[in-house]
Amino acid sequence: PSEELLPGDIMSLMVQRPEPKAEGSEVKKDAGNKHVVVPCDCLLLKGSAIVNEATLTGESVPQMKDELANVSDESITVDPFGKHRVHALFSGTSLIQVTPAQKALGKDKKPDAMCPPDDGVVCYVMRTGFNSSQGELMRMIEFSTEEG
Repeated sequence: PSEELLPGDIMSLMVQRPEPKAEGSEVKKDAGNKHVVVPCDCLLLKGSAIVNEATLTGESVPQMKDELANVSDESITVDPFGKHRVHALFSGTSLIQVTPAQKALGKDKKPDAMCPPDDGVVCYVMRTGFNSSQGELMRMIEFSTEEG
């Protein structure tokens, strides 16, 4: 459950697949449109994703997110809210599509922490709750005061 996520956790995010329809049942218009809300601010470690960030930025064009590449220089600091934003998924945004690392590479690997069996993308949890991007927005709205 997303309530149990803590900064430093490794998790897998996946888009829910539409449930198989029973024979003779009606097809809903949004049956294939099951987007997942990203539960926390996280860094994409393996795989790629397409995310709708309209809830945070107002931008209606979906954003492509790629995994953070392995860096040999240990002095580099990751800036997920600036320079490395293309590798970050933010709380409250809609996950539209994911491409797991093993599918992106075309390899069939055995499931492990970096290649989960659920066909999800592997993420590192950075911020949760009111400390996340969505939480900051909520705090700003809740605690704003009118100056007059």
